[in-house]
Amino acid sequence: MPSRTQGFRLHGLTIRPAGESDRDALVTLAISTARTNYIPFLGRDAIESWVAGGGVRDHVDRHLGACRVAERDGDIVGFCVTEGPLIDLLMVAPEHQRRGIGRVLLADAEARLFAEHAAIRLESFADNSAANAFYISQGWQPDEPVAGRDTGIRTIVFAKRRAAPPSSLR
Repeated sequence: MPSRTQGFRLHGLTIRPAGESDRDALVTLAISTARTNYIPFLGRDAIESWVAGGGVRDHVDRHLGACRVAERDGDIVGFCVTEGPLIDLLMVAPEHQRRGIGRVLLADAEARLFAEHAAIRLESFADNSAANAFYISQGWQPDEPVAGRDTGIRTIVFAKRRAAPPSSLR
């Protein structure tokens, strides 16, 4: 099995670093996911403005080197971006949600980040109840929601600490 930093297969998924050839698929997946999952609480205008303004492509371009993809049968079905001790973005294509893909991507990101950091974090929209319930179910601890200074959109910072090594029995 290849190292976790290179890639691995699990439950029919291949988790691997993103490459230049993945750029368009990542942008398409992000747009589809945002339109499906974020419009109910951010509004159509905010999402379409982000898409039309090139925000999706810009984010993918800036973070491609820190992105890992989940592939099934040759198709990218999800991805996760990490930056320092932060899980910056985790998305699963709408038609592939609730199949364990997010759980595998999150566990992969946690393992890689905990190899370098004792505490890690992620941020989620406060009104994204499905995502927030998922993070809590995976052991993440939420802080109180705060409104963004520039946008006023409420977000929640979640934190998780590396498990302490078991104490030796004497």
